[in-house]
Amino acid sequence: MNYSRNARALVELREWGNAHLPTYGSLICYDLGLHVMASVGKETASLKQVYRALPYSEAHLRRHLRRFEKDEWVLLKQHPEDARNRTIEPTQKMLSAYQEYFQLYLTVATNIATS
Repeated sequence: MNYSRNARALVELREWGNAHLPTYGSLICYDLGLHVMASVGKETASLKQVYRALPYSEAHLRRHLRRFEKDEWVLLKQHPEDARNRTIEPTQKMLSAYQEYFQLYLTVATNIATS
């Protein structure tokens, strides 16, 4: 196994993600984006679910969600059953960026597995 080449490939993947995904150089944002994407095709994620699922303070998550919304990565909508809660939906911008990221990730993982 070529550890150096594999590590460089993972660094390049991380750099691509920082340049094209709403990570803003933060693992909180990376985790938040993945959590939002995990809800695609399922019940829409609520803010309460996100706050409970991720190991970060609610204040940090709120700050990053506001930035996601401002930069048009997500839509925050009123929850249909709970007026005190909101739902989070990825925009087409986010869906497209993560589709490209997942394809690149699979290519890198396949290359590492076969090296």
